[in-house]
Amino acid sequence: MLVTFCNATPRRSRENAQSHLDRLSPYFRSSQSVQKAKVHETVEFECNVANLGKNIITWHNVSSGRIIFAGPVNMFQDERLRIEEGGRVLHINEITEYDSGAYKCQVEVKLNPIFLEHHLNVLVFPSPPDGNYVVRSGNDIELICHAEGSPQPIITWRRKVGNKRMLPSGEAEMQTPILRIPGVQRFDAGIFECTAENGVGEPATAELNLQVICKDGAHLEPRGFPIGFGFPDPISLAFADAPIVKLKDRKVYADPGQDEIILECFVYGEPFPEVHWKHQTNGQRPSNSPQSRLFTKMEGNRSILKIKNIDERDYGTYECAAHNNEGTATGEVELTGEPHQPEILSPEDSPTKHSYSLRWSIKSPYRILQQKVNYWELKPTTNHNVQNPHKTREEQRNELHLHSHEQHRLTQARIIENGLYPEINKYIYEVNIPDLKPDRTYVVQVKATNKFHEGDWSEKFLFRTNGRVLGHSVRGKSGLTSLGSKLTPELWTLLIILMASVPRW
Repeated sequence: MLVTFCNATPRRSRENAQSHLDRLSPYFRSSQSVQKAKVHETVEFECNVANLGKNIITWHNVSSGRIIFAGPVNMFQDERLRIEEGGRVLHINEITEYDSGAYKCQVEVKLNPIFLEHHLNVLVFPSPPDGNYVVRSGNDIELICHAEGSPQPIITWRRKVGNKRMLPSGEAEMQTPILRIPGVQRFDAGIFECTAENGVGEPATAELNLQVICKDGAHLEPRGFPIGFGFPDPISLAFADAPIVKLKDRKVYADPGQDEIILECFVYGEPFPEVHWKHQTNGQRPSNSPQSRLFTKMEGNRSILKIKNIDERDYGTYECAAHNNEGTATGEVELTGEPHQPEILSPEDSPTKHSYSLRWSIKSPYRILQQKVNYWELKPTTNHNVQNPHKTREEQRNELHLHSHEQHRLTQARIIENGLYPEINKYIYEVNIPDLKPDRTYVVQVKATNKFHEGDWSEKFLFRTNGRVLGHSVRGKSGLTSLGSKLTPELWTLLIILMASVPRW
């Protein structure tokens, strides 16, 4: 008897195993990445897929929305692009700044496609352009340094030629793409250097030559230009000029007992002037020693007077005087303990027709002794076009003129102190302005006085009284017509019903 034993796998078992394998979905073993590279370098992105089976990998440029590889096919025949390991690795050679962006590898499966996204940041060297600027003295100028790069470069300005290598503002350097120079003078002529830096390689530098045409017709530019790279240090300017003094502030407020206060002026001239400060009232001159209570120092074109431990004897006018062989120039800065300019806090629109609640704040180192509130109705005149509908409220304020015969002044007794402001020595006041006309615009100003001196008027402030029907302003004879043009048929129906329901006596 012959007995045969066979070892065989049932057909159904093989089908079940294959079905099980088919049910294993592809998934990524690699994770997304962010890569930084410089121009001309090579990057690679990994797309390690498990259970890929018969599925194919496609690569997409997300920024352009295009497929760059479908399986092994290079869709654009770009020789810089290639794939390895069946599409699991993408190489980009000789990258350019235009290659920045997102790249996606995607696997098409029966249910939903799966994808993995990578990001490429191409680091581009900044390249600011050189340039020449010509401007007439007295005009404003903007020196522009526009540098491309990735990351976006930081622009820094420095002065390469001129007085002590400082910018016209008196600072050694400024971080800004646009360097603004108001009222250009002949001593502003020179070489300005803008440096663009984004951490990619060495900083890039451009030089801009500012030439000034003076009122007498002279055309000034730095002398001593060498041929080739760089400039000698220092390069002098081919002229001499009398000093000019510019002030940052003409009035500086200070409290008694304040730790310190700084007064400053900006000085220009060729040769560079000597600078001296003095108190015009008592003739006191500060020293150059930082240990002194009053001392001065120079930072380029910027002269600083620092006063420590302020007391009343420090108040008054200080003179900044600059002198060279060509002449002398002075500027005056007032250090004061008077009340600060009041700040209006109340809204521009009054909820009432015949009155307005005015609120304001004032900072003062001494107790307020008196306040003045002036107001008047704003009326169009031939002198100022304040009713121009195309102008902003701020533009209208700047055009207002004070007509003494139209003013009204509130008495001190009406003003109410309404509490202490969160800031030290700053108080809030309130007053009700009565007897106003409805739907009119008024102008108001406030001024305060303390034991030291009378302060400045506040900025002119516009407010308007209420005079409205159903939320629409009724002005002049055409008011109802204007109202009607804005109502929809539904609102007209509602208005008729409301009018019909009003009792008649």
